Amino acid sequence: MAKEKVLSASRIKTLKECSYKYWCNYHKKLPESTNDGQIRGTVCHTVLEMLLHERHKRYVKIISDSRTIESVPSVARLVKKNLTKLGHWSEQNYTMCDEMLLVALDLDFFGKRGASIPNPEKEFLIESENPKFKIRGYIDKPIEYKSKIKMVDYKTSKDKFSPKEIDFPIQGLTYLLAARALWPKIKKTSIEFQFLRWPEEPTIEIKATQEELDGFEIYLAGVFNIINNFTELDSTTNLPAYEKYPPPEDGFVGPLLCGYGKYPGHIKPATGLPYWVCEYKWPYDYYALLDEKGKVLKVSKDEEELQGMEGIVEKKHHEGCPAHKPNLKLKEEHIAQGKEVGDVDGGSDSNAGKIIDDFDF
Repeated sequence: MAKEKVLSASRIKTLKECSYKYWCNYHKKLPESTNDGQIRGTVCHTVLEMLLHERHKRYVKIISDSRTIESVPSVARLVKKNLTKLGHWSEQNYTMCDEMLLVALDLDFFGKRGASIPNPEKEFLIESENPKFKIRGYIDKPIEYKSKIKMVDYKTSKDKFSPKEIDFPIQGLTYLLAARALWPKIKKTSIEFQFLRWPEEPTIEIKATQEELDGFEIYLAGVFNIINNFTELDSTTNLPAYEKYPPPEDGFVGPLLCGYGKYPGHIKPATGLPYWVCEYKWPYDYYALLDEKGKVLKVSKDEEELQGMEGIVEKKHHEGCPAHKPNLKLKEEHIAQGKEVGDVDGGSDSNAGKIIDDFDF
């Protein structure tokens, strides 16, 4: 019997956005690239968790008073080291991390009087039999008071939640459901999302009634059933390429998720760099490290990355999204007109971190 797949807020979000992306991420397990925005988020989360430790708390006031992490060399080194290690060092990324960390530290970082934060980055796993579902996640900063729980989640994206995301906040409801399970005797719970690139209006608070959480459990049971019966046939049932372009207030949804590029290496005139596209939009070759039973252990677009590891390296091919075909005729026309065409191998984009910051079209 196959092992049951467990829900997460990000898994649900991917499934809602694009069934083919879900198939590539969670079933084919294709290589995933990273961009500057994702790496900045990782670095900021690492630093903020570190600053909650008792022996580092003194740094918070020093940084807040001086208005820069440069006032604490060890923190500045940590940011630089992580940006470099993750392959995304730049002065711009460093400055943006510095600015976002200040926003987080200004937002009652340790909570108000009577607060305690015994378990930063608290993991949870909810297993329900009626209705049946399993969901896991991590709470960045659960702040515990005598009679209430305030959970904090850091966001480093340039966009805040759209009205639709606020109306049905899947991540927020997941955390509130977790709070009900983790702290059953405490009835006052909330989740505060802190958007660190919005210093003037950084927070959005989500609350829910017990009835709303009961209804959300039924929703989760439905999604749990879908992911545990998901097949390749289901991968083409929800393709955003066929949706209408959304109004600005709906945020980054629909065809925007596919990217504007009409062929691999399609250059954006304003930047001289390739348009951002979904990493699964175009065909490309990649390599998989397999064990003796053929199970995929690791994947990469770079064969050398897998060399020397225990297992068998096998070349594979991603066919590209069924909703898109590269417009090679347009590419030939651009070349004939002397327009620049990027050196991009299918979905692999060495300039991914430079092209966009969270999908700038």
